[in-house]
Amino acid sequence: MRRSLTIFAIGAYVCASILLGGCAAPDASPGAPAPPSSYPAAGNGAPLALVNGVPVYATELHPTLAEYAGAAALADLILDRALAAELRSRGVSISPDDLERERSLLASGVASASDADGSQIAELLTGLRRARGLGPQNFPASLHRSAALRALAAGRQISDADHDAAFALEFGPRVRARVIVVPDRRRAVALADELRRAVGAGLIWEFASRAAAESRGSTAGAGGLLPDASPADPAWPPGLRTALESQVPGEVGPVIAVDGAYAILLVESRTPARTPGADELAAFEARLRARMDRLAMEELASSLLARANVTVLDPSLGWAWGARRP
Repeated sequence: MRRSLTIFAIGAYVCASILLGGCAAPDASPGAPAPPSSYPAAGNGAPLALVNGVPVYATELHPTLAEYAGAAALADLILDRALAAELRSRGVSISPDDLERERSLLASGVASASDADGSQIAELLTGLRRARGLGPQNFPASLHRSAALRALAAGRQISDADHDAAFALEFGPRVRARVIVVPDRRRAVALADELRRAVGAGLIWEFASRAAAESRGSTAGAGGLLPDASPADPAWPPGLRTALESQVPGEVGPVIAVDGAYAILLVESRTPARTPGADELAAFEARLRARMDRLAMEELASSLLARANVTVLDPSLGWAWGARRP
């Protein structure tokens, strides 16, 4: 489980996983190998594999490969060409030191996400490469792609607003609360009125029981518990953020409209903001810099892909390209 979580926590650019599926040409009769005359023509090039002695050619694998991973491969190719053009136009080059930096950043990301030592980091990197199809061709290409994006997009100034928002999210006040989310407003109003009749410690128990029984939120299984919520977290809907910030502990708040549903919030307790020490502050600044660089790199990659004029002529690749998420 830790390895899986680590792989998805790594911020470096990686290619989509590739699942290979091969099949031999149909047999002339059940249980018998196809005669040599029925093999694909030599014009298909050298065989890629032999299955029970029968050649497998690129033309046989292409439709399956294109549907499985063609969109990701085409997107990488488009991005690589666009990045090469951008690098040339700006007079920027990628050095071996730049590639080594990307490799080190990837290893650091693994170490940070897993608390692994040196030998474990190597093992996790190997697992990452296998899971993401980063073989001898794709892994160096992904490092170069990331280095190019970093050279072109990273390092821009962090605004005061972005810095303050990140600081508040990390070191600002925290709230322990419970929430119930229901689809019907009338039921939400009635439920809030019922809960307000509970008193003292019984309120928390009653609220948790109702959350487990009726809430459609992701925390229902935990009795609606939000153990360490930040009012500064932009992931919360605006009304819920306001309630997390201002609602009096121990009181059932008013019904809040949230994303097509209705929420009831109970704040249990509050923890005040804290002042970080010098080392903690330096680590925060480094994480913020890395996060802002990553966002800038992702924005550049999306922009370059969006500007490309792509006409897909192959049916299998066209299906994959049309079905991809932008």
